[in-house]
Amino acid sequence: MNIYYFLASLAGASTIIIWLGKFIITKAVDVGIETYKAELVKDIEKHKSDLARITLEHQIKFSKLHEERAEKIRLLYTKIIEVEKALKYATTLFQGSEFSTDDKRDNDALNLIVSLMDMVDTERIYFSDSTLKKIEPLIKESSDIRNKMWNVRFNYKIYNELVKTHQSVPKDILDEMYKWKKIDERIETQFRVLKLELAKDFRALLGIS
Repeated sequence: MNIYYFLASLAGASTIIIWLGKFIITKAVDVGIETYKAELVKDIEKHKSDLARITLEHQIKFSKLHEERAEKIRLLYTKIIEVEKALKYATTLFQGSEFSTDDKRDNDALNLIVSLMDMVDTERIYFSDSTLKKIEPLIKESSDIRNKMWNVRFNYKIYNELVKTHQSVPKDILDEMYKWKKIDERIETQFRVLKLELAKDFRALLGIS
């Protein structure tokens, strides 16, 4: 009987030990899983926080870049308007009797055109190639209008000198003199069309429909 009870007790103790072992292992695994889950949640929250921070930084940088581009577009378009006004001032028919010796209007227009060219060259990183290709013909048209107006004044000077000395005026001199009105009209046609096309492109860059 003693042996029987001993064996029974031993079996019971073994069962308890096994159960305790399983319980400890199970608890350890549960604790490990919970710890892992806690770490995983912590990592996920950190990644979410990092992603939110990166997204915010990107939005701020993009917003700042958009603001910078908007300002560059505003300044560039303002310069184009200044060039247009200078050209109209240089080619207007109402300049008085001394217009042939008045080089200031042409020089002012030239200075603004050069300033526009410098601005485009400096700020070209803010504009697409397609936009730059629309700016180039506008600058070319501006320069051509200014140069042809300067040529009109030059021929008027020759005309006045010939008249003063009672000499005949060659036909090519007269032809160049009378191009004045056509030059002025180019500001209302070619230049204005180029300016409007460029304004449309600027609105697209700014996201304005």
